[in-house]
Amino acid sequence: MQDDYIRRKSVQKFKYATQFNEFEKSLNIQFRCAMHYKPKITNLSVEKRYFGCLLYIVKGSYTYTFKKGKITAEKDDIIYLPYGSSYKYHINSNDTETMQIEFNISNSDGEKIIINEYPILIKNNSGKIKNLFLEVINLKNNTSYTHKFKAMSNILEILSYVSETVEKSVLKTSKKRISPAVNYIENNSEKKIYTKELAFLCGLSESRFRKVFTYEMGMSPIKYKNHIRLQNAIALIKTGNISISEIAEALGFESVYAFSQFFKSQTGYSPSKYIKNKE
Repeated sequence: MQDDYIRRKSVQKFKYATQFNEFEKSLNIQFRCAMHYKPKITNLSVEKRYFGCLLYIVKGSYTYTFKKGKITAEKDDIIYLPYGSSYKYHINSNDTETMQIEFNISNSDGEKIIINEYPILIKNNSGKIKNLFLEVINLKNNTSYTHKFKAMSNILEILSYVSETVEKSVLKTSKKRISPAVNYIENNSEKKIYTKELAFLCGLSESRFRKVFTYEMGMSPIKYKNHIRLQNAIALIKTGNISISEIAEALGFESVYAFSQFFKSQTGYSPSKYIKNKE
């Protein structure tokens, strides 16, 4: 009995260890350096960064120029420079002071994980973020695992903050981006509609389009199409002078049966029962 208990406990511990090892394999952080300095090189061109970088502007101002545009960072701003990015920078003031962390994060296949292909600017950050940078810099030469874990934890927290801020910024402007798809669905709900085509109308990848659409509309594109179809069906039923078969045809259903099934799945009633309840 005791042996069975020990065996079960050992299996349980091994299970947890396996799960931890799988998580560990999925994310690898390579820490290169962390420093607090006053830059001496005022103009520089960088081709395909070998390490990702986080900059915190303590004083002064930087301007970065890259393929997709230009950003200017000032006091308390963060710049994220992804692995593989190319850019030029110019320091705009003589008293510039910067904190910098260089690192790479890769998955189990060795592929680098980046937030964005091009440099990102995060404006006017809180004192908490500044303290995270300072802690990483202060811990850089400490060899204890406790301090190494703390430094890595801080780097991930900063990256999480950058990623979340960028995502919120994208989603704020996303309603305009998906308006072509919304208009198309509302005017063509009787037709077959493919997500790929809607994404193309909005100039977004299919996966990004689904995410943005669902966030803004509170439902997927297909559910929104069904919502519009249902509203149109109810409006036609309420006129009282159109038959169920005519409504089914007008809304693009292959048969009255298909329409009835759809209507019941959305309202809990068949079209005929819905009409009786409304009378």
